[in-house]
Amino acid sequence: QIEAVRLLLNCDYDIHICDEYGDTALHYAARKGNCEIAYILLQEGVDINAKNKIGETALHISVEFDSLDLANLLIDFGIDINATNYLQSESTALHIAIEMGNSKLVSLLVKHANVNVKDRHHQTPLHIAAGYNFIAECALLIENGGEINCKDNKMSTPLELATINWKPSLVKLLLDSGA
Repeated sequence: QIEAVRLLLNCDYDIHICDEYGDTALHYAARKGNCEIAYILLQEGVDINAKNKIGETALHISVEFDSLDLANLLIDFGIDINATNYLQSESTALHIAIEMGNSKLVSLLVKHANVNVKDRHHQTPLHIAAGYNFIAECALLIENGGEINCKDNKMSTPLELATINWKPSLVKLLLDSGA
């Protein structure tokens, strides 16, 4: 695959071409978790922030396909980590990583992302983590500046979402953190 990519690039292949879904070669590399091809494309100047027809960047896709190494590479090359997609409630990569319960990707993303960015429902990543009862992710978001008392479009705070499924340790964490 790498040789094929190099051959195409040597033949002046347009790396900005996209398919009928708006996916570029970088989107495909992200789906495969192929860091080598992604690196070559990034070195050649591919648009790192290109969005497909549903608004996904390569970072959204790398998170969806559980590729920590590729997500790290994209961050190192300066991808817009706070870009939102058009589906899934206008989610960022951090929203998606939390929904998937992927603590390694969450740990990577919180170091670089705006942890208080809101989706279409005005939910922050902390709302989502609290709604899923993800205690470790809630603690990490709070440590990194997650707004405890932020309200979504239904006027719910993360604490209110945590009480729905009644997880006493999560409720305690949120209360101890100022909710």
